[in-house]
Amino acid sequence: MDLYNPASSTPDHTESRAPEPPTQAPGFYRTRTSVFYATGDGRVFLIGGPDEPVCLRPRATLPTDATPAADIADPAHHLVADTAESLSRPIGLRLRAEVGRDARVIAAAFLQNLLANTSAAIGALLLDEHPADPDRLHDQVAELVERSRRHRGALSSQRINRRGEAPNQPPPRTPLPRGLAPFRHRGEYVGWFTSMRTGSEALGTSLRDAHVRGELWTVARDNLVYVFRCPAVGSP
Repeated sequence: MDLYNPASSTPDHTESRAPEPPTQAPGFYRTRTSVFYATGDGRVFLIGGPDEPVCLRPRATLPTDATPAADIADPAHHLVADTAESLSRPIGLRLRAEVGRDARVIAAAFLQNLLANTSAAIGALLLDEHPADPDRLHDQVAELVERSRRHRGALSSQRINRRGEAPNQPPPRTPLPRGLAPFRHRGEYVGWFTSMRTGSEALGTSLRDAHVRGELWTVARDNLVYVFRCPAVGSP
């Protein structure tokens, strides 16, 4: 059964890594005086202490008396935790993930549009009275190629602009799943869905086409599709 969860911070998946596994589960931890956060790749940060209610200080390990603190609800602590997750991932990996996702969506859209045009042309050719027109077919394919290139260029420009504006982005209004913290600059988090089809039905628009047009941005993680609503051009 297809399920979806708009604007939810769960499930809280983190990207898998091959190196050394973390020695503690990711999440918040608390001692008698301080609050800590462990990232998905095993880094530890002090995010609140007696002299600094909110901070972000790397630590080698968790204190021996630290215990899991699933009840942490302070938005400031969650914002700092998101920042810690973002800092724990190299920019190059995040950028490659964005470039790769845009490329996959563009390629899928091009192939699906080409397949639809091809199916329609073959169906027409099977009718004896329908004349063959190779030049028209060539023009149609050329138009699909040119449109795909325009969309790819537009998404590349949007990606560069949003990355440059990332430091000035306000905190998200909806908590993000930890694995999505590096993509917070893509826009307002909408929610997660079990497939592109389910998301399209729930939102009333094709996720594929909206991604291609730069209206929504999607990313797949752990067999789920997460959706962001892209800001209009010129908006913060």
